[in-house]
Amino acid sequence: MMGRVWILGGTGKVATELTGLLAPDAGETITISRHPATAGHGRTHVQMDLSRPLTLPAFRSGDRIINLTEATSPSVVAAAIKRGAIFIDTSATIDYVKSLRDAASDTEGAGQFIGCVGMAPGLSNLMAHRIVRDQPGTRHLKIASELGLGEHAGTAATQWFFKSLETTGKSTSSQSFKTGQKIWDVAFDARQPKRLALNFPFVEREILAEELSPQVETVETYLALSPSWVTQLLLFGLRLGFGGMLAQNAHMLTKLALAGPTFGSATTRIVARGTDAAGQTTGFLRLATGEQSRATAAVIAAVARRSSDEPMQRITTIADWVGLEAVVNAIRQACPGTVLSSGAVQAADPTAQAFSRREQEFGS
Repeated sequence: MMGRVWILGGTGKVATELTGLLAPDAGETITISRHPATAGHGRTHVQMDLSRPLTLPAFRSGDRIINLTEATSPSVVAAAIKRGAIFIDTSATIDYVKSLRDAASDTEGAGQFIGCVGMAPGLSNLMAHRIVRDQPGTRHLKIASELGLGEHAGTAATQWFFKSLETTGKSTSSQSFKTGQKIWDVAFDARQPKRLALNFPFVEREILAEELSPQVETVETYLALSPSWVTQLLLFGLRLGFGGMLAQNAHMLTKLALAGPTFGSATTRIVARGTDAAGQTTGFLRLATGEQSRATAAVIAAVARRSSDEPMQRITTIADWVGLEAVVNAIRQACPGTVLSSGAVQAADPTAQAFSRREQEFGS
């Protein structure tokens, strides 16, 4: 039994999936949101603006606090650390995550901060760690996520996407973008044509650079949307300089996107590829699963169930708490048909281990 679980942003899609997955283990689930609880919510709900809380939630030692918003004030993190709670963050924006980590670091208390929990960031971090662990010759990492638009993402994730287009759009005017270094043709499936992915500012880019330095010299993160014509259309708009305009109107565009039709299938695919100093592939991992919100909830639930008994530093990430196989198994239970495959070619770096050239599925 985990005891109390707080879900910040508790009326969204991921929250709905998460509460169902945690129900057998959570002693009590409390949701917090600016919005009132929906009909049939069936849990304790607190209506509060977490960006500017008038009073801080009454956290207790051992509580799990799961942050599903990118608006929660750092003061909420500080309150969790001070009272000995475990703050689990799912955010993907670099500057925002830094503000939460700083609040945790600057606060005296027995609590812990766990960052990069979800699919990307989250599972993508674990895939990167596995490649680097198994292939010591790895010097560079590329990670790409493809989100199927067959089902709408949650409000927070959609708004983050539009806001991030300002950073992505700035790349369109650089020479490196025009020569192709800011895009990646990704083989999300060895049996299908490669898909275009755009360089995108996921937070694991910087977190992994810190964790894996000095062995790993560069980490790049990319995003693709499925159907692939949506990514092509987005690239065209960014090259015309529309990134800043889209970011500035993120709130309105989020409402329009969530009210509009869906396209294609509801899938999530992630590829992580390592290369050595000579640019030769040292290893790669591919994951294909179902709808993003349910897969994300499965990863969060796997981390939330972890015991907090073992001593650990205050600022941690998903890689400090769970292994790749455990998380993939959790996703597979929530999304049957999930496949994780791996492979590598002989690297030019003599320190790298040689894998079979045949791609292999494992962990099923």
